[in-house]
Amino acid sequence: MIASAGDPALLARQLAVLAELGQQALLGVDPDTLMQKAVALVAETLDVEYCKVLELLPDGDELRLRAGVGWREGSVGRATVGAGTDSQAGYTLIAKEPVIVEAAERETRFELPPLLLEHHVVSGISAVIPGRGRAWGVLGAHTARRRPFAESDGRFVQGVANVIGATVMAARRSDDELAQAENLEAVGRLAGGIAHDFNNLLTVIGGRSDLLLQRLAPDSPGRRDAELIQAASRRAARLTHQLLAFGRRQVLMPKAFDLGVFVAGLEPTLRRLLGQGIELVVATAAPAPVRADPGQLEQVVVSLVTNARDAMPGGGRLTLQAAGVEADEALARRHAGLQPGSYAVLTVRDTGSGMDARTQARIFEPFFTTKDHGRGTGLGLAMVYGIVRQSGGGIGVDSAPGRGTTFSIYLPLAEAGAGRAPDVPGAGTVVPGAATILLVEDDDDVRALTRETLTRGGYRVLEAPDAEAALRVAAGGGEAIHLLLTDVVLPGLNGPQLAERVAALRPAARVLFVSGYTDQTLEPGAAFLTKPFEPDELLRRVRALLAS
Repeated sequence: MIASAGDPALLARQLAVLAELGQQALLGVDPDTLMQKAVALVAETLDVEYCKVLELLPDGDELRLRAGVGWREGSVGRATVGAGTDSQAGYTLIAKEPVIVEAAERETRFELPPLLLEHHVVSGISAVIPGRGRAWGVLGAHTARRRPFAESDGRFVQGVANVIGATVMAARRSDDELAQAENLEAVGRLAGGIAHDFNNLLTVIGGRSDLLLQRLAPDSPGRRDAELIQAASRRAARLTHQLLAFGRRQVLMPKAFDLGVFVAGLEPTLRRLLGQGIELVVATAAPAPVRADPGQLEQVVVSLVTNARDAMPGGGRLTLQAAGVEADEALARRHAGLQPGSYAVLTVRDTGSGMDARTQARIFEPFFTTKDHGRGTGLGLAMVYGIVRQSGGGIGVDSAPGRGTTFSIYLPLAEAGAGRAPDVPGAGTVVPGAATILLVEDDDDVRALTRETLTRGGYRVLEAPDAEAALRVAAGGGEAIHLLLTDVVLPGLNGPQLAERVAALRPAARVLFVSGYTDQTLEPGAAFLTKPFEPDELLRRVRALLAS
């Protein structure tokens, strides 16, 4: 029995169906499952034999049957109708509102397509399924019996169509985000490998140019060329550093500290960076203890603040807020790589020009930039992405043209009791003095440069190309070994594993790790020097470590 228009029982059933489908959508049911459930519920609720979901194809000329009940076997996935005025669905797309047909033989607005004629449809109702930027499709309910449909029926069908549209768009966003994350992962691995090789090359180029400059007189004809080589190698080193950050191949030196205290400590530096015309607001809520590398995190903050400044050339407000947050399944799904759990979140919000969806989809790609030529490399946000992901966190962005931009940085919580900003240890008193250094480096050119630099500094050098050879030297007895200078990435045992073995043989030897590429985290307090390094920088670090 067909319920009459405005029947309270029918309205109650329609509301119940909308609530059930809405709940399914919130639970993340996949679109195909929800569409099939929706057509079954609509057909049952409106007491009609046929119900369908039609998807508008990319060419915009046809709609294909995506889900349905009552249609002849084989129609779903194959049957199509025109998207113009030759069909009720096409007319619905043009009208952009629910369309009701009470008597097919009297219809003059459009023609009934073969799909409806084959099933002797007499009456029907249809509504647009909304999409992103254009309609996604049409939801239709039809019957071979003549019957009236009320405006409330139209609102019901439109409500179901809206739920379908929201579910499809949410799934598409998730697919797009997953594809973007996978693409960034692949590019990151490639960038890390390239930066590794370049760091060894730049160590040699920069180091040799430094040694050459030490030998050349100020008025030497070749001095200008050597200075240009040195300057170019340093610029290249900065680029490889950013690529390694994006590829999550940096050596992290994590410490436990409170995120809010840390950000508050950066406030004077950030005010100088922003200059006049931009109001800076730093807000901290409850304690937000994290375990991260403070130096890397400072780069994240400075990069985001610099981007915000450039987005507000006429002035504005920049707000930094640190707080604790519990990431549920829904929040984790919106941030690639984020797992449900407890996090500290740093929010950087500006009132600048904002970004459209197309720009947001590419902002973490290396070398993508919206700035004028010469004003940026496009590696700033790529570096931010890599540092956050290597730290075990996630990053999200919310923006729209004219509405500003908000970046949210999620970092795993540390153990309770970490309430201070990290202290940067001083180098101590640097004193000259001879010592014996065990040098372990698998790149022949880098090892030769390092050996020459240390020898010129007055040190005796024992060298090895890998961990196995180094252990033979350490086990050989004889003279004392005051310092183990080792690359982190080695064939066989890596640097930290080698240091542990050497400590058992030479407990008094200090350790200095060197690397331009790694996927490891060193223990807190470990001494570390980043490739490419300058010869004088290497000597300063060695002397400081031996004097400590």
